[in-house]
Amino acid sequence: MRFAIISVLDENVLDKKFEGLRDVGVPNKQRYCDKHGYEFRLYGNLAPDRCIHWSKYFGALDAMKTCEWIFVMHMDNVIVNTNIKLENLMERDHDFYVCNDNHGLNDGQFLVKSSDWARTFLRE
Repeated sequence: MRFAIISVLDENVLDKKFEGLRDVGVPNKQRYCDKHGYEFRLYGNLAPDRCIHWSKYFGALDAMKTCEWIFVMHMDNVIVNTNIKLENLMERDHDFYVCNDNHGLNDGQFLVKSSDWARTFLRE
């Protein structure tokens, strides 16, 4: 199984309160990927006519061209327990996993399988 972790960062809209995200978030994700043999991809703004958050969906669709599973993480998310593999977070009979918090579904992190269903879901 080939995994990728992707994040989105638009340097053009990076303001002071988020300027350290790249310096902490990117190496954190890269080290985790290196440890487990995953690929890390950092995308810029893939949807310039929309809010930057839309770029994660287009990034996931792009990563699906070569990877079986894609874990999308906001840049301000870091991996704390690097011993837990992505494979251990999922069941094989699902194509999409999303976080749930006090406010309901939270797409700041989601794990998606490269499948016809998932590609359609992300496009629509």
